[in-house]
Amino acid sequence: MGYPWTVPPPPSAMIHAQSLLCLALAFSPGTSAAPPPAPPVLALDDVEKARAAARDRLIGKLEELAEWCTKNKLFASRVGVYESLLYFDPEHDGAHRGLGFKKGKNGEWLPPKKTREPKDWDKGALAEFPARRAALVTEYRDEMLALLASLTDASDAQRESIYADILYADPDDATVRSLRGEVKKDGVWVLSQTTTADTRRAALSAVVVQAFEQAPVPQKGEPEGREVAIGVPWTAVMVTPDVRVLCTGTEAEAARISRAVHAARLYFNAAFGVEAEYPVPLRVFSLSRTSDKLAFLMGHPDIDEGLRKFLMDLDGSGIPGHGDLAHWGPDEPRRLDGLVREAIGFLVSDSFGIGTQQGWISEGFGLYMTKQLVGTRLTWFVRPSDYLTPEEDQKLKARLMASGSNWMAEAKKLLPVGEHGKLQFLLGKDVNKLTTMDLLQSYVLAAYLLEAEAERLPGLLKAIGEGATSQQAFQDVLGLDLFQLDERARRWLAERP
Repeated sequence: MGYPWTVPPPPSAMIHAQSLLCLALAFSPGTSAAPPPAPPVLALDDVEKARAAARDRLIGKLEELAEWCTKNKLFASRVGVYESLLYFDPEHDGAHRGLGFKKGKNGEWLPPKKTREPKDWDKGALAEFPARRAALVTEYRDEMLALLASLTDASDAQRESIYADILYADPDDATVRSLRGEVKKDGVWVLSQTTTADTRRAALSAVVVQAFEQAPVPQKGEPEGREVAIGVPWTAVMVTPDVRVLCTGTEAEAARISRAVHAARLYFNAAFGVEAEYPVPLRVFSLSRTSDKLAFLMGHPDIDEGLRKFLMDLDGSGIPGHGDLAHWGPDEPRRLDGLVREAIGFLVSDSFGIGTQQGWISEGFGLYMTKQLVGTRLTWFVRPSDYLTPEEDQKLKARLMASGSNWMAEAKKLLPVGEHGKLQFLLGKDVNKLTTMDLLQSYVLAAYLLEAEAERLPGLLKAIGEGATSQQAFQDVLGLDLFQLDERARRWLAERP
């Protein structure tokens, strides 16, 4: 399908919360307090020296904790302490031996051939262990965060390296977890966006129900002027104050289309926080036979020869001029799906000035919202993949097209945490240049933005519609470069139910 209406030309995983020192200034009557001195700005070499010295002190405290675990028979908890020691000192003799490693002939450490699952025997000591571990890490953490604050231009890599040090010392350090934008969910640290999306996803589902409840009941109508002049034998006309649906199928089909198209606008406005409108009235044409398609393309006053040739290979399209929507797919589910997709495309264009030049937006949001509204994702087309073999490409298409397919489950397998794609190439593609893998990644990205970044999403799309590249908009609005965005979205996907 396509959306050839004319629109203005379309003009990045961690949220790094800044470490802020909150100072309470005490004032007594008649006096004033001098502001505290600014923290010294250290050279990178000085920071690394201070960091190494703090590590050495922490290693000593971890050794003491390991001894305490041994004394109190907390053998399972001791494993984590030994692993922390090896992180800070990869050649630590005691930690290697405590984990059952032995020295090889060449001096290398060899893992044990057999392992037994260690246990914690002293329940009283086990209850005490988390507080002991947190206490020994607190001083180290505060020192590291102060060092980080002294680096006014700390890179993301430097920040994450220091955060990783602290979390290897204490994986449950709430301060650093918060700085990394994480919260605890069911005992596991996840992105704050993961819990936000859980709530948002349920709210969006409720909005769909409300949108259909609020959609007016269409009434029977008759073809009018220009609709008659098209020359198609309309068998059903259903109208509301805002939408006219003309169909060569049944009245039931026309009524379903009317309610779904009306609900799409209500859902869209709630999801994006906008007030998008259709042209009044919006004319929607559903053509069930090939002869109807040909008559429509020949008789519509706004379809010239060039556009007609383009539309012949599609299943439907928005028609420029009056904003009409038309679909001539082979069955009713495809026509319903396609017309809802076209309606969403019109609303994206009307609200943000974004057309099919931004393929990830057109396909990603269109597919996600159509699935929410009518339960299907039937309207999409892609070109052959440049990276998958033809067999792999066809298998992926077949899985995505299968009834009841779980696109998020497919995406979890194909977009795992730790790997990175070339997101900049996806964001720069027109809809006609997307591959099947691009389509799936667009769907995931749209889902992430709708579910986890709802407050900032309208500003992001507005910036793109006004001329910013997608890459620049993600940096300016979300504070993420494309590497960070890819990393964030993949982790969110892995954490999503």
